[in-house]
Order: sequence, then structure tokens, then C-alpha cells
Amino acid sequence: YTEFLSQIGIKPAAFIPVSAMDGDNIANHSHRTPWYTGPNVLEQLDLFMGGEHNDNKPLRIPVQDVYKFTEGGDDRRIVAGMCESGKLLAGDELIFYPSGKTTRVHKLEEWFMDDNSDRTPTDVTFGKSCGFTTETQIYVRRGEIACKIGEEAPKVGRVFRASVFWLGKEPLVMGKSYSIKSCTAKTTCKVTAIHSVLDASNLNKDQTATEAKKHAI
Repeated sequence: YTEFLSQIGIKPAAFIPVSAMDGDNIANHSHRTPWYTGPNVLEQLDLFMGGEHNDNKPLRIPVQDVYKFTEGGDDRRIVAGMCESGKLLAGDELIFYPSGKTTRVHKLEEWFMDDNSDRTPTDVTFGKSCGFTTETQIYVRRGEIACKIGEEAPKVGRVFRASVFWLGKEPLVMGKSYSIKSCTAKTTCKVTAIHSVLDASNLNKDQTATEAKKHAI
């Protein structure tokens, strides 16, 4: 397998004998493989090093939802999401993509916090789920991305090129509508071109293929 994967430039971190159906070596070490002393799947996932994250990167908060409250005259609309990079402060000027709507952060909110609480968060940083209200009421929806005005803007487009490992029962074909999810956004797309199809079982590449069958890349 090492030699096989080297043909496409992949160096495996580990080989783990598993049974997905019975759970062998997925979350625990299986008594049925006493000869295997390496990490189980969850342990190996924890060993992988992710990319670097710091607060100096541009702010990116994909909108998870917008919560509106009405009880007791509460008219807040709280934008909620997880901070994927950057840092958010009250008073920051925001622009939402792809709509281009702009506003300013009025207040950072914390769940289950009453108006008299002194636990108001002072900032939101990478990896934290957050909620915030805005000075002007604008309509934004799930899937938009909150960014700071003045920082590097994300690329916004309608066409992209991707590598796909196809698991659908029916082949991936051009012209058909598919659902696609990116962060919190879900929309429809169509395949406009298939550049090549790689057979995962033998690594043969077909640059004339017009569809991708199950387990093809």
C-alpha cells in the first residue's frame, strides 16, 4: 500500500486494521487484533497536526443562524457562528459575503447571560462560538460569512475547480443539479466540466471520461 499510494504522492501516517461494522480499532483497541499495537483511528486523528491559526488572520465567521427574541420587549437579532480565524470586537465594522451588506458590531453576546451580568465577552477569537448584535438591523442569512471592513476580503465567485471523491450510488455527470455544502452554506450547483477521472482501485487516469462512478476521484 505504501508503494501504491506513492504513485499519487501520498505518504500514509499509519495503517490501522479496522472493522467499521464491529468497531474494531475505531475508538478502542480490539481484542481480536492483539498483534496490532499502534494507535486506533481516534488516536491517530488526534496525532495529526492542523494548520496554523492566529488572531492576525482576517476575520471569518460563517453565519450559523440569526436568532430573534420577542419576550419581554426584547427586539435583539443575534447573529451566531464560530470564529474560524481573526478576532472580533464590539465596534468593529463588518461586511457580509456574498451579499455585501455592511454594519457595525453593537455588542458581543453570551448565551444564558442576563442584562445585569458582568460576563459580557470582550472579544471573540479563533475556535470560539459567538453571538453578536449589530447597530443597524440588516437581513443576513445562514451561510453568509462575516468579515471585517479593511481586512483582506475572501474570494467570491460562482465557478471553482475541485477534486472530489465520489460516493454517490449514481455516477457524477455534467449538467445535473447537486446540493453542495460549504461551512454553513448550502446551495445547488452543476458540474460544467470533468477534467479527469482517477480509478481509486488501480490509479488509472481517464482524461476523456464524461462521468465519475462510485469510488472514483
